[in-house]
Amino acid sequence: MSTLMYRPFSSWANNSEWSMRFEEEEVKVVALGTVWVAAITSLNFLRIFTEGGLQRYVLSLDGPVVTASGFKDELVVVTHASPSLPSNDQMLEFRVFNIRNGMQPIRGRLPLT
Repeated sequence: MSTLMYRPFSSWANNSEWSMRFEEEEVKVVALGTVWVAAITSLNFLRIFTEGGLQRYVLSLDGPVVTASGFKDELVVVTHASPSLPSNDQMLEFRVFNIRNGMQPIRGRLPLT
């Protein structure tokens, strides 16, 4: 179980903070954009919330999350594309989302050395 809490630095209304409780899953990664909050959970769900706390999108990711980062309208998410190889190398995949347009313009493998 997890609780996501949001408190804006500059507020358009008094008491504009909110929280969301996740009963069956645990929040693993949080990323922020200009007017949205992303939470990625232990069940590999990407949940996008508005700054008012309304859940706008729910997406199922292909694997466990590694990291995520937000900037303005863009969100990038890195996940495991497969279990670790016998050499302990990892296969990672990235996805870039445009939250405002609800689009995923870029997706691919993430080569690391």
